[in-house]
Amino acid sequence: MRKKVEIIFLSLLFSFSFLIWAKTFALDEENPHAFMDKSDKRHIFCSECHENDPNTVVSYLDVRLKQSVTASCLRGNEGIGGKSCHSREKLGRTHPTDVKPKEGMKIPEDLHLDENMQITCATCHDPHGDWTSPIAMVAREPKLVGSERYRSYFLRRTNVQSALCFACHTDK
Repeated sequence: MRKKVEIIFLSLLFSFSFLIWAKTFALDEENPHAFMDKSDKRHIFCSECHENDPNTVVSYLDVRLKQSVTASCLRGNEGIGGKSCHSREKLGRTHPTDVKPKEGMKIPEDLHLDENMQITCATCHDPHGDWTSPIAMVAREPKLVGSERYRSYFLRRTNVQSALCFACHTDK
């Protein structure tokens, strides 16, 4: 009888430990851009980054920011609506920003340059995009726990096999 109780106890302990471990390493964190909830038609936080109401302009080129895209993303602990934004240290940037594309480089229309025709964070990342994607946006990305979706990293295109990079860097 004691052996049976020990087995049950150990089984429960193992199951509980596994659940705690799975939760600890799960990718089910909150959407860091939830303050831009598209279902909230008031767009309360638009004015945190934008000078004009982005819902009233015809083209993304007409959207005016209070500061550059890069500065808007790198707000550090200042944050928006109580949420901290990216810091230069944590962002892990892998591509130069605030630079013009090389001479002759063709930038696809869905990869936006800023009003100075420079590459910014928003060239590859859509800060207003969906937090999840039905397809993997980066290689070896596991599905979100309890979902059939993947983290999007707010990428405008998938970067599996460097597809996003090759959209502009066609000479590689």
